[in-house]
Amino acid sequence: MKFKRLFIILLIVMMSFSMTSCFDYNDMNRVTFATSIIFDEDENSNVVLYLDCVKAYRNANDSADKGKRILYKGQGKTALEAIKDINMSSGFKLDFSQNRAYIFTGNSVKNGVKKYMDLINNNPEFPIIPNVFVYFGEVNKLLDISTSDQEYLGLFLDDLAEKNKDNPKAIILNTNDYLIKSVMNDNLAIMSSIELKEDVVDKKIELSGGVIMQNDRMIGKIDRLNTLSYNLLSDNVKSGTLEVINQDTKNDFITLNILDSKTHTSVSFDQDNIILKKNIKLKTNIAESQSNIMVDSKFLKQLKTLEEENIKIYINNIFNEYKEKNIDLFEVLGLMHKKYNYEKTDDYLSKVKLQVDVDLDINEAGRAKNIL
Repeated sequence: MKFKRLFIILLIVMMSFSMTSCFDYNDMNRVTFATSIIFDEDENSNVVLYLDCVKAYRNANDSADKGKRILYKGQGKTALEAIKDINMSSGFKLDFSQNRAYIFTGNSVKNGVKKYMDLINNNPEFPIIPNVFVYFGEVNKLLDISTSDQEYLGLFLDDLAEKNKDNPKAIILNTNDYLIKSVMNDNLAIMSSIELKEDVVDKKIELSGGVIMQNDRMIGKIDRLNTLSYNLLSDNVKSGTLEVINQDTKNDFITLNILDSKTHTSVSFDQDNIILKKNIKLKTNIAESQSNIMVDSKFLKQLKTLEEENIKIYINNIFNEYKEKNIDLFEVLGLMHKKYNYEKTDDYLSKVKLQVDVDLDINEAGRAKNIL
């Protein structure tokens, strides 16, 4: 996979040069392509920039594409100064057009990422398609993990996000969408969070909830357990699974496979309350049971009632949690402004009441009609 992705990147670059009639192998061999950019800050708020790059190599007598991984670190008062610092020690021209991921450390999101987003948005060399991630650990450990996996970090994260774009327990956001959300009514957006987890042999990089950004600064987090509830409320669920406790055994689980999902949102307003209504429709089937079950109309009705109540509880919990933190996680202000031209007041979130209606449709299992 790594070499296939690398070949595609090199092919695109070669084609772009060839259309200008000024490309040769020597040009290619003098360029280093960044696959990911990590924005960090030290204790003095100076920018510390890490680049995970591929140094391409082509030979007129050899049709094989070769690449070497190169890591750079630069420091400066600004990101551009940090890039120039890297150029002082690089024998090759840095090219950011093939970048696949922007990664912000805990220090940078706490201090604010506007200066980095302005650089990306205003400089055409930096693409706005890549996804944005937040990482709270040590940068060297993150780079070491990707080295041990023999992956370019940016390509790995790009693949990881693509494979999980329909996963209801993951949050994925690209740079363009972040830039749009950051200038809307409440200037709120949620970046994907990544962390290192212990695996069978060593550590692996995994998606782990999200980081809530407002006015380009971190104001909170969404943990992995709340991610599904958030995506349900935000109409971001197309597939996935739900796990329900078997009421007969109390210990085993029944897994429901989500076939389709739709969340309809509406808002109404009177002098005392703002009513946020969420109508959630889920189409599922029984994918797995850890014990034998008798699938009949009574069982399906019981399962439906139980899981509908569970979903309501989880959704109300996440809504109330962030309401108490005064975080408009579900963009009520934007809905009110669009419908009523409502202007923000300091206490508007305290007036918001959530009404949730869940309609869960459970089909029988595919091959077993009565007993699993």
